[in-house]
Parts: sequence; structure tokens; C-alpha cells
Amino acid sequence: MRTALQDLREVLEEFIEQPDDVMLVLGCTDNDVAFALKTQEQIRGAAVGDIHFSYAAPFVDERSWTLGMCETLRVHFELANEERAKKSIEALEQFPERMSAESTSPRERVLIAIEHFTQWLADPAEFRVVFSLLPTAIHNADAYYRFVGSFAQLGEREPWMEHARVIVRDDRRARPLTQALTNLRAQGVLSYDLDFSTDALCAGMAAEAVDPAVPLAERMQATLQLAMIDMSYRRFDEAIAKFIQLYEYYGAADTPLMQALCLNGVGDCFRMAGLPDRALERYQQGLALAMKAKPPAFMRQAQPTTGADDKGPSPMHPNAPPIMLNLLLAAGATSAMLGQHGDARSYFDTASRTAARCLNASAAAQALEARGDSELALSLFREAAETWTQAEQIAEAAQDVPRQRSALERLHRLYSDARMRTAADAAARKLAGLQRTARA
Repeated sequence: MRTALQDLREVLEEFIEQPDDVMLVLGCTDNDVAFALKTQEQIRGAAVGDIHFSYAAPFVDERSWTLGMCETLRVHFELANEERAKKSIEALEQFPERMSAESTSPRERVLIAIEHFTQWLADPAEFRVVFSLLPTAIHNADAYYRFVGSFAQLGEREPWMEHARVIVRDDRRARPLTQALTNLRAQGVLSYDLDFSTDALCAGMAAEAVDPAVPLAERMQATLQLAMIDMSYRRFDEAIAKFIQLYEYYGAADTPLMQALCLNGVGDCFRMAGLPDRALERYQQGLALAMKAKPPAFMRQAQPTTGADDKGPSPMHPNAPPIMLNLLLAAGATSAMLGQHGDARSYFDTASRTAARCLNASAAAQALEARGDSELALSLFREAAETWTQAEQIAEAAQDVPRQRSALERLHRLYSDARMRTAADAAARKLAGLQRTARA
């Protein structure tokens, strides 16, 4: 994926910088558009003199679509002028009213916007206005292709083409826009295909993982991503083989936290394959590694000491808590699967405190909810009620409505079974309040 994104960025940058071609047609699907927009955003952030604008609203017809574009531009300028006013900077001139006029054609609206942007180019001969017309969905393909095709050079070069570049999209498979422009002998049109489908990304990462020209650390990162994909497709043998390869690599590199992450992956494979005993063993090994991971040397040097007799706990690596949190939640769930509810309760209790250390309130509520389940399985009814109440309060403070509802449903069932009507009614009222809020 890294290579595909890098290639896309290089293509976009080269298109913007070159002086001759006006239009770039990206062959893609709806899912690919997000990658193009994100890459353009990165280019825009690094741009020195170019001006970028992207419009990505779903396309229905050119009239409503360009009117929506005009409104987006107007809002952008109002926000920009508010910021400029705070800094006592002269306000930017708004777009001409005729851009949004009913009598103005959709194509003319785009050209008015481009010309308005051009006035801020430091040197129109050197810099560009880059206008991206890339809807995330196209509901009328013929109308869209007809509209964006009108910006191709079909005869003499128009004045705006000297300082503007237009990026549009085409169907990667049928290529109706590209074929139509070819038939019209359009000039100044480049094309490039995007393919960020799962199959394409996997193929790219697989090639990257074995490419000796790619740095070893990046090859291992690609291998880790492939292992995760294998696991998601339940190709457990392939995933475990990759995790083992990574475990050995990170062991040689003395990075125990990454080894713990690999053991977490192996454990997940075993658990999903119906082998909870083997899964739990891997989670426990991962926890042991994560707990022993030493912080960087500069952090150890900064730790205050009380002398040679200081036997306090060793400081934890700052990156250990998030990895430990995942391992603790997985170990707790696996222990519960095995009927080891006392162990599960202990894992979830530690997970809740670790989540608090990570400032992850939703994970803390999740761990407490699972701890309450273990307490219920151990017939510790009062403790379960207290734990679920704590989970519900944390979820409410974090505005995690699904988790709050889940904890309240547990409390309502527990109180109803115990015939504690007042407490059950209180939980029911709170649940009803959540439902009303969701409908509002």
C-alpha cells in the first residue's frame, strides 16, 4: 500500500508541475476516491505556491452539483475571512455573484471559480490552480462524464488552461470517459488507474515484503499487515507462519513489545480456530514480554532513585500499556471461554486499570462490563451489580451510548431476576431515556 500511495502522489505532483497537459483522468471506483482525495490533501499541505480545491459531493446532475460547489466555496471563504479578521489581515474578496446565478452554466461556474483563484497565484506562469472534480459517488454517469469531459482541450487552448489543472474520474473497467475523449481527439489528457481493492493492496504488500530494495523494517511492516489480512480471512496457518517470522525478527532486534504484538496475533488465530488453551498460553507469554519491556535509556536515567537499596518496581515502557490492554482483554475473554471465571475476572480488572492509564474510557467500560460477567458466573451478584454500575457511569461520561446501554441492560436483568423492583425500574427508565435520545 505504501508503494501504491507513493506512486499516486508522484503521478499527481508530476501532473501539477508539467506545463502542457490540462486534465488528469483517474480510473477508479468509489472506494478508491478517498485515497486520491487524501493524497491531494497531503500535497496541498506541502504546496508552496499552488492553490488546490477538491469537490467530492456525490454527483446527481451538473446543475445541483456545481451549485453545491459554489456554496462550499462561499463557506470556505467566510471561514477564512473570520480567521483573517482575528489576525487583522485584509479579507479575501468573495466569489462573483454570477458564479451562483441560475443563468450561469455549470461549466462556467467552475471556470469562474478557477479565474477567481488565479488572482492569488504569486506567478501564474509557474504555479497552478488545481481543481479536483472527484465525487465519492456518481448517480448519473452519463451526465458526469459529459460535464467533466467539457474541460478537456478539444480545439484551441483556452486561456484558463495555462494556469489550471483539472482532475476527474473515470470507471476503471469500462473507461467511458477516456474512450469518448479519445474518439474526440482531445489534447492534453493524461490517465492513471487507481486500484486500492483488497486484492490489489495484498498483492502490493506481498511484493513489498520480499523486495530486497525495500528496507528490512518496511518489509516486516508489510509482512505484519499481510498477517493481519490472512487472519481476517481465517487463513490461520499462513497468518501464524508470518507472525512467527516477525517474532523472530523482532527478537533479533530486541523489541519485545513487537514480539508481544506478534504473540497476540498468534493467540487470536488459535482462539478463532477454536483452540482457546493454546490461545491463552500465547496471550500470557505476550503479557510477560510486555511487562518486562524496558523504557528508553533517557527515561531510565530520568527516574529518581533512593539509593542502592531501592527495590521499587521497574518503570514500564511508555508503549506497553496499549499492547497490554489488548492482551489482557483477549486473555480474559479466553479464560471465560474455558470456564476459568476467577482468572477472567482478574484479567478484566487489570485491563480496566490499564485502559484508564491509556485514557481509554470506552475500553475501561468494556473491561468492567466483562469483569461483571465473570462475577455473575461466580455468583458474586452484589459485586457484578457494582461493577456494571461503574461501567455504565464511565460509558456515560465518555458518551459511549452502546456500551452504556449494554451495561444498563445487564443491570436491569440482574435486578429483575433478584426482584429488586426499584433498582430494576431505575435501570429501565434510564434505558428508555437513551432510546428517546437516539430517536430525537
